[in-house]
Amino acid sequence: MLTNSHLNDVCLLYNDSGNQCRYLDEDRKNWAWNCLKHHPIKKTEIDVEIKKMLDECSKKGSDPHAQGLSCGDNCSGYPRLKHMRQGYDVD
Repeated sequence: MLTNSHLNDVCLLYNDSGNQCRYLDEDRKNWAWNCLKHHPIKKTEIDVEIKKMLDECSKKGSDPHAQGLSCGDNCSGYPRLKHMRQGYDVD
């Protein structure tokens, strides 16, 4: 689960620059955002879909960012931190 700082400063979720990370996924159970970069199957699926969309946009001469496509690959990925003590929880 990512913090608001992660989402604002690295993942660029709330940034309109078109650099929002493609690996962000919102959990429909608790509406928390997670990084899927360390999930090999999901990461591969995302990469294939993004490549298809970028190729299609290139053929049409359209801007992928104008279509709201999240194209960014902004970091090396976050480890799964859901069950780890962190921040103010750490003694």
